[in-house]
Amino acid sequence: MNEIQSNFKQYDLDDDDIRILGSEPRRSRRWPVVAVIAALAVAAAVVLWLVLKPEEEAPVADSSPAQEIPSPQKAGCLITDTVLGENSIRIIVPSGTPQLRVGALSPESDSTIVLAAEAAFYRKDNGQISGAYILKGDQLSRGYSSLGYCAIINGKISLGNAKSTSLFEEATETEGYFFRQKPLVDNSKAVYEENSRRNPKQKSQRRALAMKDGVAMVVLCDTPIVLNEFADLLCQLGVEQAIGLSGSISFGFARDFDNNTLYWGMQNSTNAEGTNFIVWVK
Repeated sequence: MNEIQSNFKQYDLDDDDIRILGSEPRRSRRWPVVAVIAALAVAAAVVLWLVLKPEEEAPVADSSPAQEIPSPQKAGCLITDTVLGENSIRIIVPSGTPQLRVGALSPESDSTIVLAAEAAFYRKDNGQISGAYILKGDQLSRGYSSLGYCAIINGKISLGNAKSTSLFEEATETEGYFFRQKPLVDNSKAVYEENSRRNPKQKSQRRALAMKDGVAMVVLCDTPIVLNEFADLLCQLGVEQAIGLSGSISFGFARDFDNNTLYWGMQNSTNAEGTNFIVWVK
């Protein structure tokens, strides 16, 4: 009996406790398992988020230089100077309504004009306009001196390269405008065929009326160059259509948005009856 009581004391048991002799007290092992499962769940969630996270697109740099297009509310011209090779180029983008005018012009004679450039050629023998010419619906001359043309109908400019076009009749019927000039660019390609038959190696200051992305512009090259080279330069500028304008000393002017006036050529260089201009008015 004393031996049994000593055994109970050894295991620190009370009278109503039960224990299997020879074994240690059992401890719960559930919490380590729960902790491991929770850690694995968090890790899986992080991996899943990294895999499914939408990739942010890197911003694409615009390689083309930004060019402001004049607002219709602004009166004036955006004038930009650039250099292509050894050639100084001036690009003039006017705001306003395009028209044709016949007779001498000056900035002082009409303050509503924001740009004026001599347009169609005139004949040296009689001073008359060369090629078909329509002024506000009236046909002033007939024939085609060149295949290039400009039609202005309801204030919209259309340029092309063709012997005949329905825009000629439409300009007559809608009190529009029409004139012929040398084609330089047609559907983004330089036009050489007609130009090559006319002094292909003669260098001169060049002018052009061009269209790019639906915007009309006048392009000046004060560096004397061959006409075919000028056509190539226009293509480098990205124009889709272009025809020539009277070059060399032919007169023109443009007003910027601050009403500063830029001149080119010689004013009143000729008294020819057929002197004519394409103009943009406020």
